Amino acid sequence: MKTFDDKMKAFLNENTWFLATCNNDGPHIAPYGFKMVLADGRMAIAQIFMTDGCKNILENGKAEIAVVSASGEAYRFNGTASYISEGEELETVKEMVKTKSAAMAAANPNAPQRERVVHGAVLFIPEEITVISPGPANKQKI
Repeated sequence: MKTFDDKMKAFLNENTWFLATCNNDGPHIAPYGFKMVLADGRMAIAQIFMTDGCKNILENGKAEIAVVSASGEAYRFNGTASYISEGEELETVKEMVKTKSAAMAAANPNAPQRERVVHGAVLFIPEEITVISPGPANKQKI
């Protein structure tokens, strides 16, 4: 499993993740904002609305995550994924969703507020990181 330095953790925390999964019908990709790096280095995504991605992960565990900043810095994380519906990791993910939801509500008090119910979480073990930013470092493994 790859580990992250503080700079990479900050990058992951600040940017949207795009989770790609696949099944026999083809690929599925979607953006996720309720996500975090767990203390042990695994990447976790809250399952609030996610259906196709979870179904695919339960079928085969194949996944990639791409993360791109507004400035164009980008990485692809290759690894394996699993789905959890209980346990300590899920409680950590639920707390993250609660904290981020409160921050979003405080930042946008006039926006409609809704409860976000976390049904489970995708746990992703990063095994390979590739630079996908434009430029000379493109396709380099880190």
